[in-house]
Amino acid sequence: MTSAVLVAVALLIASCGDDDQPSLPSAAVGATQSVSTTPAAVVATPEAIPSALRGDWHATLGPDDDVTLTLGDGSYRVQRGPATGNGRFAVHGEQLDFFGSNLCDGHGIYTWSIVGGELRFHLVGDDPCPRPDLLDNRVYTAGKARP
Repeated sequence: MTSAVLVAVALLIASCGDDDQPSLPSAAVGATQSVSTTPAAVVATPEAIPSALRGDWHATLGPDDDVTLTLGDGSYRVQRGPATGNGRFAVHGEQLDFFGSNLCDGHGIYTWSIVGGELRFHLVGDDPCPRPDLLDNRVYTAGKARP
């Protein structure tokens, strides 16, 4: 590559960088410069919701005690008899973080797995909300509650 092309590539890369990072001043064109960068803090971001999780899941907790759990793109809804609750959730690998409930402040983390068409949850730590009664060690199958 010619030096003009190298300078153009260097300027293009510098202009696309992080705003907190220094760009090469025009006087530095053609000069060699070493810039020390500190990596930004790593933030765990939620993963895309697996398609296998999306939809309606049904569990029977006891006689005449059916629950339908609907999982969407980061939101959930629970229908238990006439009671309804909803909130948000995020996927982090084999864990779901439930939060933002209309019934409770706080969040709960659960591991999840789907084996043989059954969705299972296991509480990790504590959940200050009533979700453990509905989720912890429960088995959900695809579909809505029976009429």
